[in-house]
Amino acid sequence: MPLALAPRAGVIRDVAFAPDGASVLVLCTQAILRFDARTGEGLPALLDLAAAMPPGAPSLVDLAALTFTDAATAVVVDRMGMAAVLDLATGGVRASGSCGVGILSVAAGPLSGGRLVVCRDRSLDLYDLPSLAHAGTLSGDLSLIADGGVVLDPSQPVAWVVDHRGALHRADLRTPALRTSLPASYPNALGWSGGALCIARYDSPVETVDLASGASTFLAIDAGASVAGLSADGAAAFVSRNCEGRWVSVRDGAAGPPCREYRPCALTRDGCWGLSTRGLELGARVVPLVAPENVRMLAASPSERLALVVGKREGVLVDVVEGVERARYKLPGVSFAYFVSEGEVVVGGASGLRWVDVQTGAVLVHARRVKGDRGAISRDGGTAAVVLSVEHVMLVTRDRPDDPVGFVCAWHPQRMAFSPDGSRLAVVGAESVARVFDVDAALATRPPPKKKRK
Repeated sequence: MPLALAPRAGVIRDVAFAPDGASVLVLCTQAILRFDARTGEGLPALLDLAAAMPPGAPSLVDLAALTFTDAATAVVVDRMGMAAVLDLATGGVRASGSCGVGILSVAAGPLSGGRLVVCRDRSLDLYDLPSLAHAGTLSGDLSLIADGGVVLDPSQPVAWVVDHRGALHRADLRTPALRTSLPASYPNALGWSGGALCIARYDSPVETVDLASGASTFLAIDAGASVAGLSADGAAAFVSRNCEGRWVSVRDGAAGPPCREYRPCALTRDGCWGLSTRGLELGARVVPLVAPENVRMLAASPSERLALVVGKREGVLVDVVEGVERARYKLPGVSFAYFVSEGEVVVGGASGLRWVDVQTGAVLVHARRVKGDRGAISRDGGTAAVVLSVEHVMLVTRDRPDDPVGFVCAWHPQRMAFSPDGSRLAVVGAESVARVFDVDAALATRPPPKKKRK
């Protein structure tokens, strides 16, 4: 049933059951309202800043957080860091004090060691209850608090916090002491192997997830090594260490011959291509080349006959079989490039997403609104995905470049990959969790195409 809230109570901040379960407390900016948990009938407010405050009550403004220390006591904190310990039966103030500004969340409970945990951006502060005397500060190396705030252990006086990197922090509330577990490694390669998803993370085993069953298999890699990329079919990972790399089978770990690793590079079936002062190096072969200014990337065509070297303002097309430069043209604002055929390449960046004739540099299709420095392209070249912001990805198709569609996908998307048939898009973010999206369902949210005027 709807509950009637007093207009003067202000904006609702939180709703919680009282420890005895008999009433519901609604934390508002100007009051803490109480309702019968069974009937919804309004009960006398636990605290009302607009009414006459009880003797000894602190000067509270804009209530922000509420937590319970035990079955009879609660702690409320306002936006300025002023805290008050309240008797749940009478609403009386047992103690008050300042906990400082910059509070993100608070927590207390029967097993919190008699302490209030106050979470800030880079620290956990502990206050003795009910006196609210400061008992200690636990500092983290980076921002501690992620979504969800702090969680109290139900069996011991321990608080748990997950930071924005995915690192888990364990705070012993008695000592006090803080212990940090390493965060999940950032993803650096993502690919498909049939219906399975391959995820490579820095200094971690390569994980292959069967999406039908959810089962995972792992390929161990040497300590200090990382995966620079996955093969087009997802069957092999290019593992590099100390400027040397080799292809390793994801299934059985069989390794190919070593080769030099370049940055930037184009991964090929036999190793990788890269640039040096001598030109374009193709394993043992070298194609003389005047590289464009500030080389950003190198891409190989599907047949590995052509290489596109992309600089700050221009692109250079090289025929690696004949060992000659085929074309040089303006190609500004490029952050990523993918061949979709022997005659066409898709480039993206500050100048938008462009389908380009690789022989002439002519722009065939231009999605001007789709700008980003990370992207992926389906195998048929018909659909592209571009990272739009810290949690959004934009999809656009070749036949409708002016009608992109965006959606929330992951926190700081790092890698994306289309399934072999282009029907699904896998995205893995900074929290190292892979998510799979239905491409057709996302594109179906676009409005109907506009009719061309006669």
